[in-house]
Amino acid sequence: MSSAPQQPEKAFTQEERNDSANSPPPPSDKDTTLIKELINAGVPLSRVSKLFHDRISERDVTRIARDVITEATSAAAAEAISSGGTISNNKILPSFLPELGMSILSRSSSARTDTHFLRNHAANLTSCEDAPEEMIDPLFFTLMMDPVVLSSGYVMDRSTVVAEEDGAGSKLKFHTCPFTRVPLEQSVYPLIYLRRKIFEFKQAKIETMMETARVLLDRGGDSLKNFWEVIDKCESFIDEIGDTTYIHLASRLASLSLEAYDAQNENEKCEIVLVTPTRLATILGRLYRGCPSLQKACNDDGKGESEGDIGEALDDETKANYENFRKRVADLVVCANNSIDDKKFDEAALWIEACEMVYSSCSNLN
Repeated sequence: MSSAPQQPEKAFTQEERNDSANSPPPPSDKDTTLIKELINAGVPLSRVSKLFHDRISERDVTRIARDVITEATSAAAAEAISSGGTISNNKILPSFLPELGMSILSRSSSARTDTHFLRNHAANLTSCEDAPEEMIDPLFFTLMMDPVVLSSGYVMDRSTVVAEEDGAGSKLKFHTCPFTRVPLEQSVYPLIYLRRKIFEFKQAKIETMMETARVLLDRGGDSLKNFWEVIDKCESFIDEIGDTTYIHLASRLASLSLEAYDAQNENEKCEIVLVTPTRLATILGRLYRGCPSLQKACNDDGKGESEGDIGEALDDETKANYENFRKRVADLVVCANNSIDDKKFDEAALWIEACEMVYSSCSNLN
């Protein structure tokens, strides 16, 4: 079961960092061990700091917390390797690590420039090890999307147990329950309340991942690789819960991805592989679906007028967003033509596919 989310805390002030004269002495081995034990027990970092405020500085407590993340992630990686798997598909990471990582980032500016810490934190974020047990499919040990209850009483994801569905009902993949060996009825029943809880869990994860992605993007350099790993998981969660349902999250995700794309294009020394044409098309499509005002502007061809209706003039922000979006779409066509002119036909095919994806997903784009 996951522990209660830890609340973000303020970063150290410059005065707090530099005031070494009033800082307590370094923590003893005994105190260090106790702090790690408390953190591993899920005690919020703010509470741990208060328990030791009279003899250990917040900076040292935060440093020890960073060590906890490093040790836990390294141990999980070693166990995963020994079992022939990966961290993401072995339920061996402590559930509090994502919240602990965000708490550290909010408290310590040095953590935001620590590549090793950021890499470990990104790995913890993109796993689902902090999900409550009731959200995990008992057969595949993965986070469920559409939980259903079987006639045996067990809850599983629909994709795990249902082979196909038609007007006559469901056809199950199993004749008997894998856990009770009891014959199964062919009907399954959706658990709407649990599906909602899973969506809320994913939404909270997306918020946390986007906060971390923002830090990684600001860090730049090698952190961009971790940025796209976090964004990949964000996109998969958004796709699962529906970007038209959570349009504010979809819009923020697309804007953040475009900012990273622009930053990489502007950095000639960037060694990270640039966003592929297909990915850029996906980002533009998500941006379009996540912004109703942009959809209306595309439908009205940027004039703020609908057919048969005078309409209202677009405000400056919407007009700027519309013009920027149209320019990005036009750039896809330019890249396709340039690739053809350079006889890079494989590359041209990718840009053409990206154009088709954008026009297909943006129904009102003229």
